[in-house]
Amino acid sequence: MKQLDQLSVFLPAYNEEKNIEATILNVLETLKQVSRLYEIIVVDDGSTDATVQRVLQLRKKISVLRLLKHKTNQGYGAAIKTGLKACRYQWITYIDSDGQFDFSEITKLLKLKNSADLIIGYRRRRSDSGYRRILQKILRLVGLSLFGINVKDVDCGFKLIKKKVIKAIFPLVTNSAITETELIVRSDRAGFKIKQVAVNHHLRVEGEQTGGKLKVIWRAAQEGIKLWWLLLNKYRALIGLAIAALAIFLRFYKIRDYLIFLGDEGRDVLVVKRMLFDHKWTLLGPTASVGGFYLGPIYYYFMLPFLWLSRLDPVGPALMVAIVGSLTVGLVYLVGRRLSEFTGVLAALFYAAAPLIVNYSRSSWNPNLVPFFSLMIIYLLNKAVRQKKTAWWLWAGVCLGISWQLHYLTLILLPLIIFAGVWLMPRRLWLKAGVNCLLGTLLAFSPYLFFELRHGFPNSRTIFRFITQESGAIDWRADFTDIFLRNSYRLLREMFLVQSDKILKLMTLLAGLTAWGLRKKASLLSLWLVGGLLILAFYRGAVYDYYFGWLFPVVIILAASFVNWFWQRGRLLKALALVLIVVILNNFYQGMYWHQRPSKMIDQAEELAAFVLDKTRGEAFNFALISGHNSDHAYRYFFEIWNQPPLGLEEQVVQQLMVICEMAECQPLGHPLWEIAGFGRAEISGSWTVGPEFKIYRLVHHTDSVELIGQPAIQGG
Repeated sequence: MKQLDQLSVFLPAYNEEKNIEATILNVLETLKQVSRLYEIIVVDDGSTDATVQRVLQLRKKISVLRLLKHKTNQGYGAAIKTGLKACRYQWITYIDSDGQFDFSEITKLLKLKNSADLIIGYRRRRSDSGYRRILQKILRLVGLSLFGINVKDVDCGFKLIKKKVIKAIFPLVTNSAITETELIVRSDRAGFKIKQVAVNHHLRVEGEQTGGKLKVIWRAAQEGIKLWWLLLNKYRALIGLAIAALAIFLRFYKIRDYLIFLGDEGRDVLVVKRMLFDHKWTLLGPTASVGGFYLGPIYYYFMLPFLWLSRLDPVGPALMVAIVGSLTVGLVYLVGRRLSEFTGVLAALFYAAAPLIVNYSRSSWNPNLVPFFSLMIIYLLNKAVRQKKTAWWLWAGVCLGISWQLHYLTLILLPLIIFAGVWLMPRRLWLKAGVNCLLGTLLAFSPYLFFELRHGFPNSRTIFRFITQESGAIDWRADFTDIFLRNSYRLLREMFLVQSDKILKLMTLLAGLTAWGLRKKASLLSLWLVGGLLILAFYRGAVYDYYFGWLFPVVIILAASFVNWFWQRGRLLKALALVLIVVILNNFYQGMYWHQRPSKMIDQAEELAAFVLDKTRGEAFNFALISGHNSDHAYRYFFEIWNQPPLGLEEQVVQQLMVICEMAECQPLGHPLWEIAGFGRAEISGSWTVGPEFKIYRLVHHTDSVELIGQPAIQGG
C-alpha cells in the first residue's frame, strides 16, 4: 500500500552535472514505492556546466520529470522558492541534488505526516568539513536568537511539507541560504506543527560545494537581518525594549551611591582581591549566617572578572549582580510567555520594577543571584518535560549546584526537583534524568567537594547536624499551618507593598487558586510556590526577605497570570485588570530606593580609611572597629589595596591602635573587643569626629603595657 496519494519532489541544482542523474533515479525508484501520483521537478539555478543537458536527456525517458531554469544564478533560496511554487500535489518534498542524501529515507519523514505539517530532516552525522559544521551551529544560533526557533539543522536539504503550508506563508522574501530559515519561521508563526527527524548524510562523491563561500555567507547574513526586521513585531519590540530599559535603569541608576558596603561585602572583595593578586585561591565561600558552616566558592568566582575589570572598585561585583538581575527579567518573560504572551510581558514588567527585587539586584551579596538560577532550573525542566529529553537535566543540575553555593536554604530545591522529575517525566527516563542531574550538580559543586574530600568533610558533617539535630534547622513539631500562612502573607506584603491584613489574606487565597488553576499548564511554577512554602514552614530559624529569593520570579509570574485572567474576560474585567496593574506599579514607585537618602557607603568607608591612614603618620598600626552590627572588613579592604594594611594583634602589637567608632556612645578604653583588649592597657592620644556619625581614636600604650610592643598579643587579652 502506498504511503501517499500525491507527492511532488523538486531538486534545486547548480552545476551538478556529475550528480544529477543518479539523484533523479534514486528519487524515482523510491517514489514508485511510496506514492500513487508523483512528479519530479529539477530547478536549475543558472548552471554553467552540463546539468541542464543531463536533465533534458532524462526527461525523454521519465515522463514525470520537469525542468525549470533560472537564466542566471539567483541563489539557493531562489531555487527553493521556484520549486515550492511549481509543485502541484498535496505533499511537497525537496532534496539536494548533490547525492549526499538517500531519498529512500523519505519514509522516515512520512511516518510523521499525520502529526505534523512540516517535517525537517537533520543530519545525524554531517559528512562535511569542520568549517561547514561550524556554519551549521552558527545558523542554528541565529535562528534561536533572532527568530526564536530551535531547529537542529535549519539548512538540511531534506524536508517534507504540506501544500497548504506553502499557500499560507508565500510569498517568501529572501533568495539565499537564509530562505530555509524563513520557511521554518513563517510556518512556525502561522501555527503549523513542525517536527524533526534524523537522516543520514553521505560524503559528496562529485562536484564542488558552494554554500560555504564567503560571498554566499555574506549574502545570507544580509538577508537574515532583513528578514528579522520584516518579521519583527514593532509594537512588541518597543514594549520589550522599554521593559529592558526600565530594568537596566532601576538596577544601575546611582548604584554606587546606594550600594550596601558593610563587613560582609568588604570580606568578599578582600577574598577575591587576594585571589586575583596574591594567588590565594579558595575552595570555600562565605560562612552561612547560621549553623557555623561554609558555603561553596562559586560566588567568589563570579566576582573575579568584575572586580578585576573595575580595577578593584567594590562597585564592580555589584554591577555583576545588576547584570544578572536584568537578565532575570528576560528569563521571567520566557517562562511567563508559556502561559500567554500577555502574562510574559506583564511578569517581566513587574519583575523589572518590584522594589524588593530591585534592591536585591543592586548590591554584591551571594543570595542575590539565587532568583536567576532558581528560575533557570524551572526553565530547563520545562524544556526537559516538553521535549522528553534528559540532557536538560544536566544543566538543571548545574544550576542546582550553583544555587546551593549561594544560599543554604536552596537545599529546598532538591526535593522539589525530585518530585518534578517523578511527577512529570516518563518513568523510562527517570534514571537517566536523575543521573544527569546528579552529574551536573557534582560538576558545579566540585571545588567545594574537593575541599571536603581533602579535609574529611567538616562542613558536610556540620550541615548534617544543623539539619538533623533536635535543636537544628528543622522543627517537625512546629505549628505548620500558621507558619505557612505567615510566610505567605510576608512574601506578598514585601513583594507588592500591601499593608492591609485583609487584602493580604485575599491575595494569599487568590495566589493559591491561581497556582491550583495552573497546576497543569504551569505545574513547575505551582510546585515551586506551594511545595517550597510547605517545606519552608518546617524551618526553625528566623526568615528574612532574601530567604524567599528562589520564589521571587514565581510569585511575579503567577501574579501576572492572575491579572491576565481578568484581561481575557470582557471589557469590565479588562478595566479591572488595568486598575490592578496601575495600583501595583504605583506601589512599586512609592517603595523605590530613590525616596531615601543615598548612604554612599563605599565613599564613606574609603574616606574613613584614608583619614585613619593620615593619622597614623605613616607608622605601623593595629586596627579595631567598634560597631553594633558591622565588621571591619570594608575598612581593611581599602587599607590592603593601598598596600598599608594594619598588623593583626596575633602578628604583632605595635605602638598605636587606630579605632573607628560607629556608635553614638563609644568608650574605647577598656572595651572588651579582642582587637582592643589584646592591645593592652591604653590611653587616648588623639580623637577626631568625621561627619555626624563617626569618631576616630588613636590609642597608645599605657606605661603598664609598653612591654607588649613588638610581641604577638596574648590570646584572650
